[in-house]
Amino acid sequence: MIGSKNTRTAAPGSRAAPRIAGIWLVAALLLVLGTACVHPVRPDSEEEELAALLGLDEVPEGLTYQAWFGLTQLDGEDQDFERTSSFDPTVRAAPEFSNMPLIGIAVQQDVVGERIAAGAEGGVTLGWWFDRESARNNTGALLLEVDSELLMLEFFFGGFVSADLGDAARIYAGAGPLLYLGLYDTEIEEQDPAIGTVYEDDETDAALGAGVYARAGFDFFFGDDSAMGIGVRQVIADLDFGSPSGEIDFNGVQVFLTWTLRF
Repeated sequence: MIGSKNTRTAAPGSRAAPRIAGIWLVAALLLVLGTACVHPVRPDSEEEELAALLGLDEVPEGLTYQAWFGLTQLDGEDQDFERTSSFDPTVRAAPEFSNMPLIGIAVQQDVVGERIAAGAEGGVTLGWWFDRESARNNTGALLLEVDSELLMLEFFFGGFVSADLGDAARIYAGAGPLLYLGLYDTEIEEQDPAIGTVYEDDETDAALGAGVYARAGFDFFFGDDSAMGIGVRQVIADLDFGSPSGEIDFNGVQVFLTWTLRF
């Protein structure tokens, strides 16, 4: 855990719309704007504009830009976000994040080879999702409600190999280390069965976690080195948000659609 915020108040209402969602939507908009800056119609003037955007004199040969949108599938058994009622220890609610939408960008730079090439790659991914769980006591009274949001920002850097399948397609694979920054936001509502007062607990915790990734994909090219494709990725990392928020073994499979531009 690298930081937290905790407040507790008595409140009759429930939480509003998810807040971290706004961050994710802004990031998605930035991704769309970023891909628009490197539109696949690339006369010389377009390459000059891209070079200026990257802060370079010219676009390096063997550079591949990729953006993707997909889904991370996680195992709920690798997560421990269970919360227990302060008034009844038998009442528990456990938020779970099984499917998390994902956006990402990556850059690959060939170091050796042309039709069959190897080089370095790096990029950023962002995933977000929310869950709401509630629990009742043996009389049926609602004593505990937990609203949770999890945002995962990833930075990765590794190596890759790729092979062109004629002029129409290519396959590639990459692997390397990664670093996750996780932000876990929880709002808990508890009802005191003795007096009926509803208490609201608001917590935000952040954590860093290192891990590894491996990915593979297929691109189908059209036009001037522009491609659409599919990819799959395995990520493994551990993040501990501290007590009482919980922890997650971020061991998941990511499946995504890609848009690729190669120079």
